[in-house]
Amino acid sequence: MSVRTTFRLAPTLRCFASCAGLAILLNGCQEQGRVLNAEVSEDELGSGFEDSAQRFGVRPGLRKVLFSMVDAIEDRDVARYSEHFDADQFRFVFDPLDAEEYGFPSVWDWGAERTSALNMFADDMVQSIEVDLVLGSVQMPLPSDGVPMNWRKIEALEVAVELVTEDPEGGESVIYKVVGGRATFFLESHPGVSLWRRPPLITEWRDHRIGKFQPTEYTTWGWIKSQYR
Repeated sequence: MSVRTTFRLAPTLRCFASCAGLAILLNGCQEQGRVLNAEVSEDELGSGFEDSAQRFGVRPGLRKVLFSMVDAIEDRDVARYSEHFDADQFRFVFDPLDAEEYGFPSVWDWGAERTSALNMFADDMVQSIEVDLVLGSVQMPLPSDGVPMNWRKIEALEVAVELVTEDPEGGESVIYKVVGGRATFFLESHPGVSLWRRPPLITEWRDHRIGKFQPTEYTTWGWIKSQYR
């Protein structure tokens, strides 16, 4: 991913589901849990589709909630970002190595998540943010996940983040990168209730530290979030 430090204060984020990533996940579905259909057609949504589409900007399938979350980051719109999360249940779970090495909490709640997002989006020194997610299929959670069985699980098989910010001392731009990271998202599902009536919300986000780690060259999403807490 090329670095462009001349952007105005308008990031470019891209979120896409990879066929290769989907194939990997399907091959391992017996170990990882039953794969579910993530998409809902407009006919299935019925007359409420238009309202739901207006809220999310896309069909409110479970993976599309994550796409819409990234769009909110792109627009640096903390109010719209907040709409994607269950404020009462949400937890961001740091990678254990980050918590151990940097003294981060093992988890933080929605209040801390919103504060971090608000500070990041409003920081005039941030020149650009770019995010790529390779998403797997929607799955039933496993008992070992320790979450309610009406939640649904989506693995981000690859996470790439690049945040470019000005050097406060006037030097070259500082770049924070996540390269080859992973994440696990859980969303609450409501069986028997149309998605347009009760859109799914993100209830838990688990950060996984994979590969290189060397702030400010290679880091984790949790590490970047913590800088704006």
